[in-house]
Amino acid sequence: MSNKKNHVVVTGTGRAGTTFLIELFTHFGLDTGFTPDTLVDNSYQHANAGLEYQIGSDFCPYIAKDPSFCDYAEEIFAREDLFIEHIFIPIRDINSVAASRRHNEKEHIKRMSFKEKLCFITKPYLIPGGLLGTHSHTKGVQEAILIEKLFGLLLQVSQYHIPVTFIQFPYMMSHPEYLYQKLSPIVSHIPLADFIAIFRKIAQENLIHTY
Repeated sequence: MSNKKNHVVVTGTGRAGTTFLIELFTHFGLDTGFTPDTLVDNSYQHANAGLEYQIGSDFCPYIAKDPSFCDYAEEIFAREDLFIEHIFIPIRDINSVAASRRHNEKEHIKRMSFKEKLCFITKPYLIPGGLLGTHSHTKGVQEAILIEKLFGLLLQVSQYHIPVTFIQFPYMMSHPEYLYQKLSPIVSHIPLADFIAIFRKIAQENLIHTY
C-alpha cells in the first residue's frame, strides 16, 4: 500500500483562468482546500486571484493551484512521498498575461497609502495577480520571464510520466463542453449537464480584459 500523497496541480503563467478552475472544482465538491462559502474570503477580488497552496506543503489539498510551481517543480517531482497525478496548464497569449500582471500591479499600488508605497519601494513584494520575478513595467521584461518559467516547467515535467493538459484561455470561458473534455481526467464522474449548469453559474466572461 502506497503512503504517497496524491496531487493534481493547476499552474502556468497565471492570469489565464486558474482561479476560475479552482472555483469550479470547489463547487463540484472536489478537494481544493476551500468550500463555496470560503472562496471569496480566500481570493483577491480586485485582481481575480488567490486560492493558492504551495504544492507539497503540510496542508496542501488534493487539487492545488500555484503559478509559482515552476520554481520548485523539480523538488516536488523528486520527492518519494508525493505523487503528481496530473498537471493542468491554462494557456493565454503571453502579451495579454504580462499586460494583465502589469495592470494589476499598477492598480494595487494606486490603492496603497503613502506609507505603504514607501515600504513597497524600499522592499518590493509579490502583489496578488501582479508581476512575477520582476517589478519592471517595461514591455517585454515580464513576457520573457514568464516564457522562461513555463519552458523550464515543461522541460522538467518531460522527464517524468506525468500527464499534462493544456487549456486555452479565454476560449475555455465560453465553451463549457470543451472545458469538460479537457478536465475529464478528474470530472468525468460528473454528468455533462451538471457541469454546464455549474459552469454557467460561476463563469464571468465580463472579467476578461483585452489588452
